[in-house]
Amino acid sequence: MRFNAFGDESRWIGDKEVIGYRPLYFLWCAMFVVLQGYYSAFHCSSIAGGVIIFIITTLSYLWIIFPDKVNKYLPFDNRELIGLIIYLGFILVVFSLLINQFDTVTFTGLMQSWRD
Repeated sequence: MRFNAFGDESRWIGDKEVIGYRPLYFLWCAMFVVLQGYYSAFHCSSIAGGVIIFIITTLSYLWIIFPDKVNKYLPFDNRELIGLIIYLGFILVVFSLLINQFDTVTFTGLMQSWRD
């Protein structure tokens, strides 16, 4: 458990109160990455593509669940609202671009399989 990262202390930058690391914001992004990525990895037509997608998904997931560690290397603070939007948006865009390079299953295919 990462109580220090997702605690109330992350809501303060000096004397200024910010959003902080709210687990629910990161949970939805992480769930999307895991569901889309691992589904695509296990349904990929080639073994090499599946392994690459599996690795990309795992790295993207780790990137999401360690926002305090990544924040040290960012030019913005991902505890503020605009920083959070940029951070999660950038992760999703990079993840989607990388997955689409190796994926044979699109997101619409994933949604259709859930309905069946």
